[in-house]
Amino acid sequence: MIRWALGVSRLLSCAGLLLCACGGRSSLDFELADRVGSGGASPGAGAASGGKVGLGGRSAGLGGTASGRGGAAAQGGSVALGGSDTGEGGAGGASGGAGGASNHDWYVDPLLGSDTNPGTRALPFKTLTYASQAAAGPGTIWLERGSFDATTEPRLAFVTDEPIASVCGDISGIVIPEGVDVRGLSSESVTISVQGRHGLCARGSSFSKIVFERTSLEGSLLEFDGGSGELRAVSFQNFDGPSGNVTHGPLPSLILSAQSSIEWLAEPAEQSLGEGALASLKDQARLRVVGGQSRLFPLHQVSAQALFRVETAAVLQLSAVGLHGAKDRQHVAVAASGLDPLAMPSVSFTDHTLVEGFSNGCRIARSVRVSLADSEFAGQSFAAVSGIPIFRDDRTSVRIERSTLRENSYGAFVLGNNTTVRVADSVIEGNVGGLFLNVGSVSIESSRIVDNSGSGVHARAGSFSMRGTSLERNGSGLTLEGDVLQADLGTASDPGRNFFGSARQNAEDSVTNLALNCSNDCFVNAAGNTWVPLVQGADKDGHYSAPAREPLDVDSGSGANYAVSSGTLRLAE
Repeated sequence: MIRWALGVSRLLSCAGLLLCACGGRSSLDFELADRVGSGGASPGAGAASGGKVGLGGRSAGLGGTASGRGGAAAQGGSVALGGSDTGEGGAGGASGGAGGASNHDWYVDPLLGSDTNPGTRALPFKTLTYASQAAAGPGTIWLERGSFDATTEPRLAFVTDEPIASVCGDISGIVIPEGVDVRGLSSESVTISVQGRHGLCARGSSFSKIVFERTSLEGSLLEFDGGSGELRAVSFQNFDGPSGNVTHGPLPSLILSAQSSIEWLAEPAEQSLGEGALASLKDQARLRVVGGQSRLFPLHQVSAQALFRVETAAVLQLSAVGLHGAKDRQHVAVAASGLDPLAMPSVSFTDHTLVEGFSNGCRIARSVRVSLADSEFAGQSFAAVSGIPIFRDDRTSVRIERSTLRENSYGAFVLGNNTTVRVADSVIEGNVGGLFLNVGSVSIESSRIVDNSGSGVHARAGSFSMRGTSLERNGSGLTLEGDVLQADLGTASDPGRNFFGSARQNAEDSVTNLALNCSNDCFVNAAGNTWVPLVQGADKDGHYSAPAREPLDVDSGSGANYAVSSGTLRLAE
């Protein structure tokens, strides 16, 4: 189960909020204010006295808004409904402005409605299926509290012979017309329960105040195949269904494909995860989750499951989110590209996102962009970031900036011949192993790598650079091995400013701050750093000095500051 609780309010993005200044407008108008056009806004000449401001703003098209006392009509709007309750009646604007269409509302009550009704607030429809057939965008389907399930919505029912690759809406699933939003009317529960393979099928729609639940592992709950939309106060509850209905395995609850772009404002809500991913993104789809907290209580121990699966060229951004796992072998995000060399998915954790208690924070394969910024990963049983790109031409990049990786088995465990890793202004602390990087290139800047019981950094990289970084109290500090082509820890013109503090002593192992064991004849610049004082020729301040007009190079030796098995280490120049 995942529980969403409202996150720190100051971190929430307001990018999708509806803003209006409209004295006296009802809450219903506020929800619809984003549908009002932006053309002419001057009031009509026939403002009525004694009328009330009610539905005026809702009916104006792209040409303008309804404004003024008494529901005066907006110049350039379609027809201002505000005048319907006025004393004298306002003159309706008819010029059309930019030619926008009016917004419409359809109401559904699963208990008291009837599909022979006109679908008004007073006479609502009974089923969402009928409302979706009657609706056309732009507009909103409003749902009264109650449950919408297979008993009254046959397209939410399980279909025995439905193919695994069926398209949402072909055999099962309710198709919401493009540009039509679906919203609960109140904070009381509106539940859409899916028994079949597909729930709602949408494009360019927004959803709010709805609980989606499935009673079969085969069912997805909400699918987007294009357009922009928003999820607000929406939750997904994925309970195990009858075993007789499970033949193909679980589907993600939320599926985004094509060029869908969805922002999920994670207000207080509860997510209950059984099997399957919470969300799957593919093609050029984009999902941004903003704010909130989640807690995962698993129903089963299932390997290699993930909250988010990101494929092809899709983009996932988690902003100011708290993710708390309670399940080994569960990942927050799994990302993998396809065979198209130009398609690369992207996963980012930003704005104080917290991830703790999973098997992996982010697991990657093939060419992927991963970014951690101003975030924290803690208590992963394997690694905060892990990946084994399987193609030699992978272009995976991992950026860790202003973030903390603590108390994981590994802070990062990444393998990939052409993968690039950049760590800047970050803390790698208290892990079993800090950074294990068998990659193409590594850059570490202005970071603290401390109190890791194994290596602070263990790198096999074609190129390696480090500046302004502190390695202290690790089992061993920095190990460079393999085919290191170029390693730059500091030069006379660009000093390293790294601090190699004492490594944690272990009676069974010989530990050192810098171990160099190249398989080729590598050369490592390490000038301008601070080491353990008075050890292996360092002065009382922990510095090395070059002889007159000669660099200080070492190609052998073992001690607390350095251990060179092969290659050349330049300590000063």
